[in-house]
Amino acid sequence: MKDIYELLNEANIDVTEIDVNKIEEMEVSEIERKRGKKKLMASIKTKKRTSKKVAMVASLVIIIGTSSIVVAKPTWAVNLPIIGNLIQKDLIDVNSKYEDYIQAVGQTKSDQGIDITFESAVADNNILNLSFIVKNNNESIENNIVDAMLIPTSLKVNGEKVSTAAGGSHEIIDTNTIRVLKNVKWDYNKLPDKLNVGIEISEIYGKKGNWGVNFALDVKEIRKDTYVEKLDRVININGVDIKLDKLTMTPLTTNIKYSAKYKDEEQYLNFVIFDENGVEVKNNGYGFSGDGWTKEIEGSCDYINNANVEQLNIIPFYDKNGIQGNINMENKLPSTKMNIGKYSPVNLKINEDASIDINNWIVDGDFLIVKYSCRYLDKVMSRGFLHRLYIEADGKDVSKLDNYAREDDEAREALYRKYNENYLDSMEVVKIGDSKNIEIGCYDGSSIVILKDEAFTVTKK
Repeated sequence: MKDIYELLNEANIDVTEIDVNKIEEMEVSEIERKRGKKKLMASIKTKKRTSKKVAMVASLVIIIGTSSIVVAKPTWAVNLPIIGNLIQKDLIDVNSKYEDYIQAVGQTKSDQGIDITFESAVADNNILNLSFIVKNNNESIENNIVDAMLIPTSLKVNGEKVSTAAGGSHEIIDTNTIRVLKNVKWDYNKLPDKLNVGIEISEIYGKKGNWGVNFALDVKEIRKDTYVEKLDRVININGVDIKLDKLTMTPLTTNIKYSAKYKDEEQYLNFVIFDENGVEVKNNGYGFSGDGWTKEIEGSCDYINNANVEQLNIIPFYDKNGIQGNINMENKLPSTKMNIGKYSPVNLKINEDASIDINNWIVDGDFLIVKYSCRYLDKVMSRGFLHRLYIEADGKDVSKLDNYAREDDEAREALYRKYNENYLDSMEVVKIGDSKNIEIGCYDGSSIVILKDEAFTVTKK
């Protein structure tokens, strides 16, 4: 079983806005540790691949990556299989316009028995996506991926240093090889026509060497189609005025920035966004920074746009319990009996606007696997921000994580991997043993406050 540190290494965590000097140490209970571990498991993105495919990709990109600086070309302009599973799943499947802007880098640097291949990149005002492969010929890295996830050591764009703290996802190709899609979030008020990217990597997996590369990204086309609007809106939450400062909409992504000054407790904000066709705009993480002395905070919320979006309908919301959340603050709604021997569709109503669809359930040994999706305003959501399930077996709540022994946690994690390989499904795995009286229900969502009266629309001009 992987320990919590290994899970942290594999998690898709966005730390862009975290100031390490302002992190407060606190004690974490066993219940909180297990709850955090479950959330980490849900964020891991791992997929096995064959070594033959990796060798083919690496050999092709080595041929192109011979000069010290390369002008990256659109992917359709070169015969490179750079649209890997991560780029396809995380970017193109969400917004097909990524295919128009992803550019091939095609450079491999080898040193100390370690090969690093930069496959492709794409950038706009809000984010730089880097796709690269790390192959360690010295030892297995399948269970030790943190060094690969921390690439690059240093990053400069047009001669200026850029923070390398970022989110990302990964896939294990074989025991020695990993592909990473790194998401470096930044803020360009005015994107230049060309980005000269310099990446330094001086140490990895205990080896010192030089794996640095330089390449240029042509971004003038995406710059032409980028819209920035000063929002100049204020939302008051519990006596705190939160100022919505700016929205940046590119063909690929949207970013909303806000700021506030508080008196007693920090107050954070998030948003649900739909496009002009009523389709959800997928959340891509959020960050924040705060100063305990001045009591000022800054927040940044990121989204991957749908293709050809022209209008965004934005609904603010917040969690009464802050960024940590606390399910114990909510009330259980009446449950529904399940016939675990035969699946039948179930819809659990939270309120007039929100519900949960139970899409399937499977019994595997002593465990019950439940797959579900969340609805808001009768639209299926990729992110269930107020949807929380509970499952009872013979009257006992088996969805509470502190009920499980270590061996049960191991079995549950194995079933998560078995039935949710890409971690795309919302899923619960609970131990029911030989119980036949199984009921499923949800919480009332009362800790989430949706500010429908503060909803607003931004139209691209």
